[in-house]
Amino acid sequence: MNQASKALAGRSSTHRLSRGLGMFGIGLGLAELLVPGALARWLGVPGSEQALQLYGLREGREKDDASADLALISTAQRVENYEIAGYTIAKNLAQQIHNMQIMQLLTESLGEEQNADQLLDQAAASLMSVAKMPVSIA
Repeated sequence: MNQASKALAGRSSTHRLSRGLGMFGIGLGLAELLVPGALARWLGVPGSEQALQLYGLREGREKDDASADLALISTAQRVENYEIAGYTIAKNLAQQIHNMQIMQLLTESLGEEQNADQLLDQAAASLMSVAKMPVSIA
């Protein structure tokens, strides 16, 4: 096999792999959007349906669209704030009944949610400089 044939064969397998990965990505994005509950159970992360749907939305659009990323981050932060409120209430109830073991676990979970919210804040801050903001109406 000459070098030109080897190069074409290598290019062909690379093209097939690239195309296959692209099709897998499209299929995964559709599953994330259409059946997030089943996908979350299959992945072993029940309760993550909203996050999976956000990933599916992210998969189906242009990668350099900062405004759309900011909209997704805003939605994700609403979910995080809902979870933070729930963990805070549950932690306070555990404290009132003097169950320190449960309170400690809930405090750890609350901290994880607060960290996730801070990471989303940081991501949003970095995108704000590149997002095309609408012109205000005077």
